[in-house]
Amino acid sequence: MRQKKKVRELHLIYGIPTPIIEVLLNIGTIMRRTRIVATVGPACDSIEQLSLLIDAGADVFRLNYSHDQPEDKTVIYERIRQLENEKERPIAILADLPGPKLRLGSFPGVIQLRPGETLRLHCGTSKMSNPSSSDLPVDYDALPSEISIGDPILLADGLIRLKVVDTDSNMIHCTIEDGGPVSSRKGVNVPGTIIDLPAIGPRDEAALNHALQNGADYIAVSYVRSVEDLKPARDTISLHNQHVPVIAKIEHPAALDNLDDILDYADAVMVARGDLGVEIPLE
Repeated sequence: MRQKKKVRELHLIYGIPTPIIEVLLNIGTIMRRTRIVATVGPACDSIEQLSLLIDAGADVFRLNYSHDQPEDKTVIYERIRQLENEKERPIAILADLPGPKLRLGSFPGVIQLRPGETLRLHCGTSKMSNPSSSDLPVDYDALPSEISIGDPILLADGLIRLKVVDTDSNMIHCTIEDGGPVSSRKGVNVPGTIIDLPAIGPRDEAALNHALQNGADYIAVSYVRSVEDLKPARDTISLHNQHVPVIAKIEHPAALDNLDDILDYADAVMVARGDLGVEIPLE
């Protein structure tokens, strides 16, 4: 009723034929180009919750391969495709590869870090059963050799800030500048430092092969720094005789320096505001 009233008003004011007004008013619905990407996690990976997300408007489901094992996601692919058939509506699946993101190792509970205290990061330690506010694991073993005294280290998307005061072969000694709670597998950022890890490592290869075997519609490559980081994914897709679009995730300062080349090579880009936000200053 409201739209009919609006059509009459516009017709009287501007003299435009009513069919044209109706088309103009509905053009946002007819030519909707914005799509909703929903990240699937443990809270919403049941078929009931996925169904509700589709009904609410989700167009794409993002599966984050940074968590769990690739085979754990097989059932999620099956549920999404089942719902796609039942609802007779195409739903895309975006497989988001782990990439060379640094993370804390696994440990139980939540640790409270306090400003002014010291913290030892045990590098190359994937799991720690007795963590404390002075000792935490980091899964990347070469970090002590790639970081310098005085460098900042950010944890948990920048909520916690550390300063490097010393390093040895497998440990980084830090002062806690900004504290807070931290839990298992939280992200580790080292602004201004390029970590010597490939964009597509063994874990990414396993995730990529699983995604292609299960019918992913898009592949997102994490922590892209240059076009060279995208080529291994494209090569693997070709080996599978598939034509799956590759998305470059822009979350590292080096990607901004090489953005034109990345835009030419990738099929799309995704601005990962969380990591990019802690890697570069606001200005």
